[in-house]
Amino acid sequence: MEQVFIEILYDSFKTNDEKERFLRSQFEAENPQLIDLLASHLANKDMVKLRAQVSQFLLDNLGPDHFKNLKDAINGLHKKSYISTTDRDLVRELSFHDDKHLLAAWDAYTLMHDEEDFADTLQVLCDVKREKRG
Repeated sequence: MEQVFIEILYDSFKTNDEKERFLRSQFEAENPQLIDLLASHLANKDMVKLRAQVSQFLLDNLGPDHFKNLKDAINGLHKKSYISTTDRDLVRELSFHDDKHLLAAWDAYTLMHDEEDFADTLQVLCDVKREKRG
C-alpha cells in the first residue's frame, strides 16, 4: 500500500506543496477514503484511474487549484479559513456593488494565483471599508 502511495504522490502531486502535505497527512492518518482508493489500485493496477480518483479526492477536500470566479474565491477562502465569516460577508456585499478595489484585487489574483496574498488583500480591504463606515 505504501509503495502505491509513493508512486501516485511522486508521479502526480509532488510539485504542489499543499497537495503533497495534505496527501501525506491523510495517508499517515489512514484516511479511509484515501486508503480505499489505494487498495482499489492494488486490485486493478490502473494508475490512470487512480490518478483521477486522487485528483477528485483532493478537489473534494482542498477545492480547485485556482478559483474560477470571485464568488468561488470568496467561499473557498472562507472554507480554508483564510478569511473570517465577517470579512466574507463584507466581501460579498462589496462584490454585489462591483466595488472597484475588490475588482482590482480579483484582477491581481487572476494573474498571480496567490491565495494567501489575495486573502491578505481582502482582509486589509475589509478593514479599510469598515473604518470608512464607522
